[in-house]
Amino acid sequence: MQPSSYWVELSYEGRVLGGGLLVQRGGVILTAAHCLRALPSEAKTLTATLACETEFEVRVDEVADWDLALLTAVDPGQCDYLPPQTDCCSPQDTWSAPYRPSLSDPHLDGVVIAGQCDYGLRDGTTITALELTVRQLLGDYSGYSGGPVEVEVGGQPRLVGILLEQYPDRSDATKASNVLFAAHIRHAILQFRRFDIGHLLPGGTPRSGPAAVSGSRPEVSPTAHAERRLKQVREWRETEVISPRAAEATELRILRMWLDAEPDGDTGA
Repeated sequence: MQPSSYWVELSYEGRVLGGGLLVQRGGVILTAAHCLRALPSEAKTLTATLACETEFEVRVDEVADWDLALLTAVDPGQCDYLPPQTDCCSPQDTWSAPYRPSLSDPHLDGVVIAGQCDYGLRDGTTITALELTVRQLLGDYSGYSGGPVEVEVGGQPRLVGILLEQYPDRSDATKASNVLFAAHIRHAILQFRRFDIGHLLPGGTPRSGPAAVSGSRPEVSPTAHAERRLKQVREWRETEVISPRAAEATELRILRMWLDAEPDGDTGA
């Protein structure tokens, strides 16, 4: 497998907060929201270190459900890297995690128990998750939160999830079992209102042609845009790219965005 270069280490004034991963060109980073709890209220930016090499400053852009947060680079030109390709995984697939809290910590790997299941986070939120066993018995995996989960497809890494929680050891409350839960990456991206998810999902194509080169885009009414998004979500549900639960939540979010954009309820009909 080729080494992954899209993961980041997040830190503030030298203190490591957790991991993250690039999901869009220009330094857009997805991480676990609980990794940011240690940030002081006065903090305006934090540091992202890309694959232990390039450092750049980022700020919190959006905090969403599912214990997820989106960060953006203060200077997008410092991080002009392509995001990874996403994929799905199945029970018994081998997974690995390229991010680790420090050079003295081991890389994690193991076997997928469930490639898509409902899981209740500690805050009561139900997410679409990957259930994973981990081969390294560390007793505490908290430093790995926010890091990507990969599987190998054709000798190349494919992004399938983002690590969020460790399952407690029922015989010893001070330790974690060797079961981890990660948010399913395609469902995780759907939690963000501002995020253009087309390039990360099946059928998505990068923008091309004169509009992409010039930076201009044809005018599309909020109603037409909402209708197109709803149609796409229905197609994803029918092809099982996303679960019915995630599809319903996404449809509601699209409708809320449409109502915000069309305050008078003008459907254009």
